[in-house]
Amino acid sequence: MISSLEKDSNTLVTMAASIKGRFARYGIEQTALNELILLGNWAQDQLSGLRRRRDLAKIMEHDKTGLVQISDAVLALLDETGGHPEHPIWELQGQPGVPTVTDFYTAKAMIAAGVDPTTWDPSKGLGPNDENVQKVYAWYARMWQQNPNLQWAGMAKLAGGTVYAGMQDLDVVINHHDEAGLLSPFMGLGVDEAKWFNNKFLEMQKQIFLDMGAQHAAYLDGGMDAINALKQAGQIDARSVDAWQGIDSGDPQRIADGNKSLLMREQKKILPPYYSEVYHHDGPVGYLFASELDNMTSSPIPGSKSFKSYSHGFVGYPFNQVTNTDDRWDWISGDMLPAYQRLLRDDPGEAKRLIALPLAQRAKEFRRITLESEG
Repeated sequence: MISSLEKDSNTLVTMAASIKGRFARYGIEQTALNELILLGNWAQDQLSGLRRRRDLAKIMEHDKTGLVQISDAVLALLDETGGHPEHPIWELQGQPGVPTVTDFYTAKAMIAAGVDPTTWDPSKGLGPNDENVQKVYAWYARMWQQNPNLQWAGMAKLAGGTVYAGMQDLDVVINHHDEAGLLSPFMGLGVDEAKWFNNKFLEMQKQIFLDMGAQHAAYLDGGMDAINALKQAGQIDARSVDAWQGIDSGDPQRIADGNKSLLMREQKKILPPYYSEVYHHDGPVGYLFASELDNMTSSPIPGSKSFKSYSHGFVGYPFNQVTNTDDRWDWISGDMLPAYQRLLRDDPGEAKRLIALPLAQRAKEFRRITLESEG
């Protein structure tokens, strides 16, 4: 409807204006044509609101309870064609009905990614969340494609291949436990335990989006003013502001350092509580599962090592664990991130190709359990 209205209103205004000019030369009454032009202009004015309603319809249902919600106040301020309300959101704080800066940019991130907050519930497993998971990683890829300085987003898309592969493998254990049989590296892991671990990884993926997604949506919408507004709102700290200043600087080294700082925030601030839950879950079950993760965790970056081959290859460090924050960061910062930066610098074509690959296609390279029924 939007496409048709845009095309037809443009045609109406153009043709009416053209005929009006001809009528004027011959002294013919033009009132009806003036009314048609006004009607066409009115229709064009409606496009902005219709586009906003179209986007919101994708992610909203009448019942918004129990999940991340987008308030009516946020919805009233979001408009993809305008980009901003009459005043930036941070200048409206404290006024009646105005949402917080954090809520506003969380909503912007969800709309940009096309995710549906009413169905995004990690406790329900991969199946009901699959579409949202894939859309998040697709948005990361689009952001990097539009602005290659957003290196965190590109790396997050690449990492999504291994994360999603693990989710799919656990989903096989959950839904095809008997069929998976000896193919499973999670032998002995019960269905209920597999559900718990998979739901935890789904929760981790969502929490990264809620934090990093809001920051990226803010930067893309309002630049450093919006980032500073998130700082003022208490959503991010001074280190994150410094990171975005580096990304915004245009200096290649500062851009790389800024993205590394965002990656450190993800790994050292957002994820540690969840990895701790994994390690300590249900006594020895968590420890055994975490040990299997050490063996299975691959790097999604060409030219870098798996966690085990990197972290267990040093004398005196035989027991490094991927669930341990320091051990994981040592691997990421010491091997995976430098390999990613080399890829961006030395083979940008390959970086573009890999980041553009659909998530499910990329994940196939890292799957450990595949069934004939999956093709």
